[in-house]
Amino acid sequence: SSSPQSNSNPESIESVLSREEKGRLEEIFAKKPAGLAGGAQGKAAPIAAVRSVLDANRDKNVGIVLQFLRLPLDRIKTSVLSMSDVEGSMGSDAVSGLLSIVPTPEDIKAVDRFAPLLLSDAELSTCPAAKRNAKGDWEIDGVSAAQLSPSARFFIMTKSVPRFEQRLQCWDTMLTLETQVAELAKYMEVAVEAMGVPVGSEQFPVVLQFILSVGTFLNTGTTTGDASAGFRMSDLPKITSFKTSDNKGTMLSYLVDLVDRKNPEAHGFVQELEGLVRVTGSASTLVQIDIPQFKQQLSSMEAALGRCEGLLQALTRDLGDRDPVVLSLAQWLEKHGRPSVAAIKDHRLPATLDAAKELAEYFGEDVDGIVNATTSEGARQLHDLLKHIGNFSRDYGFELQKTREKAQRMGRQQQQQSSPPQSNKVSPTSPQPVVTPTQSRVVVPPSAVRREEAAQRQNFMDML
Repeated sequence: SSSPQSNSNPESIESVLSREEKGRLEEIFAKKPAGLAGGAQGKAAPIAAVRSVLDANRDKNVGIVLQFLRLPLDRIKTSVLSMSDVEGSMGSDAVSGLLSIVPTPEDIKAVDRFAPLLLSDAELSTCPAAKRNAKGDWEIDGVSAAQLSPSARFFIMTKSVPRFEQRLQCWDTMLTLETQVAELAKYMEVAVEAMGVPVGSEQFPVVLQFILSVGTFLNTGTTTGDASAGFRMSDLPKITSFKTSDNKGTMLSYLVDLVDRKNPEAHGFVQELEGLVRVTGSASTLVQIDIPQFKQQLSSMEAALGRCEGLLQALTRDLGDRDPVVLSLAQWLEKHGRPSVAAIKDHRLPATLDAAKELAEYFGEDVDGIVNATTSEGARQLHDLLKHIGNFSRDYGFELQKTREKAQRMGRQQQQQSSPPQSNKVSPTSPQPVVTPTQSRVVVPPSAVRREEAAQRQNFMDML
């Protein structure tokens, strides 16, 4: 067997490397003295300076996007022509990035005369504007192909892709439409659920009747007039903030006590409206129910789908109905595009509008202003309606808890006062008393109830 040394003799090297190949190796790999990068003559190889043929800011901004994408122009061209990710490098972010730098008519006008520089020598030889410089490179108006910026090259490339912008727009729709539809459907589902919560509550109307009765009594004979005709949900915050004449209580505390004595089961509306409280409780978890925005998103989806339909017709005329791109686009429209948008238009949106109409009618609000709203004002009406109901339920629950804790303290105090004095010495084996609060209504001594009721009645009578 031959040793490594036997493979390094001059004969074996000559048999592998010709004189021309050795020269090429030296040119590529050999170290050269500083300033002699050009070869034996010691002249630096000239680097063609980029000549700006575009607006400087436009050239820079487009170049930043292209640098971020890091995709060869031929790969971009192939992918856009087929509207598919040919080599796994053209996702929705890349397509969106390309859409942001689609050339304008001004861009095309600026690079149009330099487009032949990217053609073959044979094609350039037939271009009257192309001339060879002293180095033998083709130039147009003193600009060679090496001097064109990446942005200019990109714009020139787009001229070779028929309907470049339309293809990108449709491709972007194909990549993002189903996600957009799923998100919009989710928001609409949450909206329908939230709007159905107060309408489906059994006990909330009972509490509203208590409020109406109290308001009617307090307003009798005042300039406010008769409240028996009803009140708006926008008045609910006033119940929370309306103080008694001695500033020791609020209308809400009286209401909780009144319901507790007359119909304690009505407290259950707090649990019935829990779903609504989660929707409207705080800004961080607030779900905006914006019907005009829902309609606008659907309109945008329909417009995007319409552009794809228009492109399909144009490509069918250009390429024929058996072209792979035409067949792929037609299949996507049939199986995904049209059904997805139809699900929102024919089912989700009507269900959302029906729920909004039922809610508005139930609480005597402006039905037309909420259901047929086209501005943010209509969206605010619906949002505020649910917010007032949700906040009232939350505040009522807090006040109910405070009232029960207060009643328990009073009950323990009454029990201690009525119990015989006991020795301070406690036997280790003596069982400790266990206080078990009731699940629904806390029992309060009658004398305490009468005193509390009399004081509250006097407070509100003083406000007449």
